[in-house]
Amino acid sequence: MVGRICAVLVLWWPFWVEAATARVPLKPADGIYDQEGWLEGESRAEMVRRILGAREKGEVSVFVVILPERSEEVDQLAARWGREWGEGGLWGMVLHATGEDGFPRYYSELSQLPGWSEEQKREFEKSLQKALEKVSANARLVGKERQRVEAGTREMANELGYLGLLMARIDLHNAQARGDRVEKAGGNPREKETSLWWQIGVPVLIVVVGLLFYLIFKTGEEEPGEGILFPETKPQKRFRAPWSGGGNVLVKFGRDRR
Repeated sequence: MVGRICAVLVLWWPFWVEAATARVPLKPADGIYDQEGWLEGESRAEMVRRILGAREKGEVSVFVVILPERSEEVDQLAARWGREWGEGGLWGMVLHATGEDGFPRYYSELSQLPGWSEEQKREFEKSLQKALEKVSANARLVGKERQRVEAGTREMANELGYLGLLMARIDLHNAQARGDRVEKAGGNPREKETSLWWQIGVPVLIVVVGLLFYLIFKTGEEEPGEGILFPETKPQKRFRAPWSGGGNVLVKFGRDRR
């Protein structure tokens, strides 16, 4: 009996030491922390695709953590690992203890809130909480344990991917608002000079160029009847023809066979 207990202690000693010393393992490159290899090949590959898709789509981090047993401080562990791995951005975690009831669990947080207004922060946190509730509700419908983890990862990637795009729109809106305030306060003189050139200089230039073209083509034309004298004393154009003459002589150029 004593030997069996010692064997169990030796087997789980690294995990307990890690939890006790609060040491955070290295961030997994593919987003999945599964030292026991509990996840199967095809299922794991699909989850990795979902994680990388969310990373590229919304610039968010999704992690899957598989623990060999239930930890008493699982919530603190998820928050500590997620904040470390998320590096201040928006992160989400699917944490599962194999063979335990009430798992997987879902966590998400925006570690470092950007320069948003208090209202924007509150609304985003509400959206994040609703997203976690939706992930949990949809994944709960799946019966098998591994499939629940896979479904939770898929839902987490979709929800956080959308929230990542929402964050980008909020940042863009705030940047535009800051730009409007700078312009009203005075702005950059060079930018104002460029704006005046486009608003005033370009239309004036177009009018001047159009007037020049009109004058050039106008001087090369004569109105019908303008400058015609009778009787004619100098060559004049007839009906804008390239020839002139005033007589009534009919001349025919040709060759007579006779």
